[in-house]
Amino acid sequence: MSTVKNHQLVSGGKTLPASIAGLLFCLMLPAIFLFFAKQLSPGMLTVELYFWGTALVVLLFVKKGEQLGFSSIGLPPFKYTYLVWGVGLGTVLLILFPILNLGVVKLGLEVSSDKAAVLAEMPVYMLFFLALRAGVTEEILYRAYPIERLLTLTGSRWIAALLPLTVFILAHMGWGLGHLVFVTIAGALLTAMYMWKRNLWINMIGHFLVDFITFMLIPLLLQQQ
Repeated sequence: MSTVKNHQLVSGGKTLPASIAGLLFCLMLPAIFLFFAKQLSPGMLTVELYFWGTALVVLLFVKKGEQLGFSSIGLPPFKYTYLVWGVGLGTVLLILFPILNLGVVKLGLEVSSDKAAVLAEMPVYMLFFLALRAGVTEEILYRAYPIERLLTLTGSRWIAALLPLTVFILAHMGWGLGHLVFVTIAGALLTAMYMWKRNLWINMIGHFLVDFITFMLIPLLLQQQ
């Protein structure tokens, strides 16, 4: 859990401009990249390396730019209880997935079959690393860092929760309206969990788990269409 001491450090002195810069970096750069990615169609490897690199920059920025510990973004030393919470979170999201998918099918909402077909052709190990990247980097870029810094800078839990969630949803626009239903609800639950526990480990584990298993289910879902 983030400490009061870290929040006090971020809100004053030289770290305040650094935190504002880091916040803009997290919320704007991935969105700009994804916008141009739609125009230029870079390979999947380029996209994966970009997100890993961006998340690494944020972690280095916390340590060197803001001179704070990783606990300031909800990343304390790992405990096995975090694994239990993460698996529980992922399980809840997985239970919701077929229910929401049924609603999407009934309403006839669009889901990007092209992207789903690409995932369906991937071997398991690639799906694993794709889910791992999403679980780790998206929770750093769209959840932990911006939520913590917005809480400090604005003092508003609503702004801290809703602004990163909105960016997270917009980043998944290319998958179609049907997929956005699940992204919105799952993103809201991930945000609520972080606001409650303020623990990045839990969110990363839950996010990875739901992505990996749903990626594995995509061939079955395509057969139903």
